[in-house]
Formats: sequence, structure tokens, C-alpha cells
Amino acid sequence: EESDSEEPKKTLPDDFVDEEKLKDLEVSLSEEEKTDRHEKAISLKNQGNEAFKSQKYLESIDLYTEGLRICPLKYESDRAVLYANRGASKGKGT
Repeated sequence: EESDSEEPKKTLPDDFVDEEKLKDLEVSLSEEEKTDRHEKAISLKNQGNEAFKSQKYLESIDLYTEGLRICPLKYESDRAVLYANRGASKGKGT
């Protein structure tokens, strides 16, 4: 049983991207694995773009976030596009 005096748990938003965790994970990935993850992230970006065009903004946010969670940090320009697209979806979806 929880008491009322306990600090509430801090929850992260559903679209949180833990870049420190991603950085730590990437140390153990081969270049081939990084390339594969990059290709999957681009596919997710493209799916997000299609969802955005169809005015499915919440779906596009999820797709862009999923892409950000797997796209290796070295692909800075692609990550920037994913963040920008997600921001545009959030602007439309609210």
C-alpha cells in the first residue's frame, strides 16, 4: 500500500528518446548493424510521412519516435529530420 507522502513517480512522455542509452548501445553494434538500424529508421520516417499526409498525426509521431529510438547517432541529419517531422506532427496534432 502506498502512502500519500511518497513522491509521485516521474514518468517520461511516450515520445521520450533516451540518447544516452542509445549512445551506450551503439558501442556494441557492428557497422552492419548500425546500417541496418539506419535503414529501418528511414523506413519508419517514410511511413511517418505517409501518416502525416493522411492527417494521422498521432500515428506519425509514434513512427518518427520509433525511428529516433533506433537511428544511430552518427546519422545526425536524418535524426534532425525525424525530430523536425515529429515536431511538425505535434504542431498539427494539438
